[in-house]
Amino acid sequence: IENWYKIQWFLNNHNDKEKPLTKMFLDIEVDSIDIEGFPSYGDCPINAVTIVDEESMTSFTFLLRNEKNPQIKQFENNVDSVVQELNDMFEESYGKIEYRFYMYDDERDMLVDVFKLINTLKRDFL
Repeated sequence: IENWYKIQWFLNNHNDKEKPLTKMFLDIEVDSIDIEGFPSYGDCPINAVTIVDEESMTSFTFLLRNEKNPQIKQFENNVDSVVQELNDMFEESYGKIEYRFYMYDDERDMLVDVFKLINTLKRDFL
């Protein structure tokens, strides 16, 4: 599939010089603890967004605090041990990844920063 995207890139951008495609990967989670079944749009706040930037081998995780969820406070107090656990799980397969975590009290502020990062990195595909 990556070759197909490369071909499309070259055809649509009239560029005869080979350019490696840059990619980042994104995952969004919502806090559906108070919802029965599958939530509809807007029912739940987005409480976690992770962007993994393949170019810099950096994982950026944006997290929304919630006083009703003790796991968030526990995570925030133990970030170093979480990073060590992530390194133990993934370093052998993917190499050294830098992990960055950002905590927010406001969902809107968190999402603004997510889109700022996406626009700052300017990767070819997300």
